[in-house]
Amino acid sequence: MANVKRFSPLPGFGLAMGYTLVYLTLIVLIPLAAVGTKTLTMGWEAFWAAVSSPRVVASYQLSFAASLLAAAINVVFGLIFAWVLVRYRFPGKVLIDSLVDLPFALPTAVAGIALATIYSENGPVGKLLEPWASRSRIRRTAFSWRWSSSAYLLSCAPYSRSSAISKRKSRRPRLGLAPRAGRPSCASSCRTSRRLC
Repeated sequence: MANVKRFSPLPGFGLAMGYTLVYLTLIVLIPLAAVGTKTLTMGWEAFWAAVSSPRVVASYQLSFAASLLAAAINVVFGLIFAWVLVRYRFPGKVLIDSLVDLPFALPTAVAGIALATIYSENGPVGKLLEPWASRSRIRRTAFSWRWSSSAYLLSCAPYSRSSAISKRKSRRPRLGLAPRAGRPSCASSCRTSRRLC
């Protein structure tokens, strides 16, 4: 029998997969394995001292407080913003919608570094805020909980809009039906609001 060469629908798949695996190993897996190995060689006392030092505990507090604050703000304003983007048509909606989707393409670490650079004392926004911060005696730094919360808000904003869009698409056929004759429309509108939220 003659050998028949099979054509792949993805040309260069082997080379692309090999490059991806080598890159993943060098950038992610080897450093992650080094962290695990270092942790295992430390011993329990040294490990506990490292994770409970005052600086590390302060970083835990900053991370959890900033993320909780950002989540609380996003529940209120993110829902309103998503509702407006999903329900209404207005000029510039496509531009605002694409700006909301920008954090999907931007990793969280890059957003944090960008915001830290912008809000630092030498950054464009930091220079404008410096006189106000010194007058009001607020300790303004790019690494405080306020600026960390803004980084979290930037990262989680698209998710509320995406969930509102998916909820609306899944509920739309049922919500568009008119109430049956003889029934009050208030029950239908209350049911509609409850289902949407």
